[in-house]
Amino acid sequence: MSPLLALSPAAAAPITINVGGYPELVAISPDGTTAYVANENNAEVNVINTASNTFTSIPVGSLPTGLAISRDGTRLYVGNHGSNSISVINTTTNIVIATIPNTEQPYRVAVSPDGSTVYATNSATTTVSVIDAVTNTVTSTISVGTQPTDVAFSRDGSTAYVDNVASRTVSVIDVATRMVVATIPIGDGADFLTLAPNGLTLYVANISDNSVTVIDTATNTARTTITSLTHPAGVAVSPDGVKLYVTSTDGGFLTVIDTATNTVDTSGAAIALSGQPLGIAITPNGAKAYITNSTNGLVTLVDLSVAPAITSAAPTAATARAAYSFTVIASGIPKAMFAITGSLPTGLTLDSATGVISGTPTTPGSFAFTITASNGTAPDATASFTLTVRPTLATTGVDDTPTVLLGLALLAAGLSTLGARRIAARQRG
Repeated sequence: MSPLLALSPAAAAPITINVGGYPELVAISPDGTTAYVANENNAEVNVINTASNTFTSIPVGSLPTGLAISRDGTRLYVGNHGSNSISVINTTTNIVIATIPNTEQPYRVAVSPDGSTVYATNSATTTVSVIDAVTNTVTSTISVGTQPTDVAFSRDGSTAYVDNVASRTVSVIDVATRMVVATIPIGDGADFLTLAPNGLTLYVANISDNSVTVIDTATNTARTTITSLTHPAGVAVSPDGVKLYVTSTDGGFLTVIDTATNTVDTSGAAIALSGQPLGIAITPNGAKAYITNSTNGLVTLVDLSVAPAITSAAPTAATARAAYSFTVIASGIPKAMFAITGSLPTGLTLDSATGVISGTPTTPGSFAFTITASNGTAPDATASFTLTVRPTLATTGVDDTPTVLLGLALLAAGLSTLGARRIAARQRG
């Protein structure tokens, strides 16, 4: 069995939101304020306010199994597997503004980055429907493998990826030509896939093989396979790309994987989830994960936050009237903000969002100050620094102090020699 999710000791205990029915998939709005849940048995989408964790519901078609939100956050598309349709929701009004007929039993959906196109996998066939998001019509279908389930667009929208459960493959689609340009073997029972934030890696969960296939999107080949998992289902990557979160339907827990090593991270305190966790989505700041528990009607909120820690070494020395830059580095989830106590040299400022100290100092000297990093998770991190500003170098840009000292030494030696010669001359006279 896989180790349970390792959480920071500072993280809060998970809470549950009882939406009822059979919550299957979850998506987070781009601004992180809303979580949308496809509730299959209730034929609705649950709209969760991520600040209060209260929700309202929007009726859609029968058996909604997939949903996706446009990058600008204005439209939500819902695949209604039972009623062979796609519901289009205006997220400002939370009203269904269009229902797109799709006779191929749509399962999951994805929106292109520019919002112009929606792909819907048709799990009862071997096709993907291509939908014009302006006219809300199906314009064509693309032949892929057997029983296509999940789908995702590349970050630039030029490529789409579809996992095919029965074929045990991922179809790579050229969006411009609407043709499959590569077919990648994967494991058995692939139901969910996700792209890393940088778009370089695709992760596919193989529930029947107890594994996750790690695909290199540059070469369209499997880079490795993460094994010894337990019925992996939903997959999501942290916004910084450092961690992969995997839900396990058998046993009810979440596994966190280090994406640098593709190994399970077992540090920290372990936590289990209720029911059969399925879909997962992470807020844009990386601090929260919303997980659907399909068998008990719950959505679990897991706190992924980690208190900040400043890891920077001492700042490098600056030179008066020369441009300077130094970055204070802090770990933690979400990303920390920075504040300063004490005084920086005149001419330097601290960027509170990035931790960059930059500018052109004007006065030589040593300046002591303290940096505080905070991200809403206690405790804040503090570090005291001393920044030395050296006098201005010569106009050549080269420190000529050694040359000056040598010159003075030679001048002294010359004067000494001249004095000795004058004394000798007097004595001869």
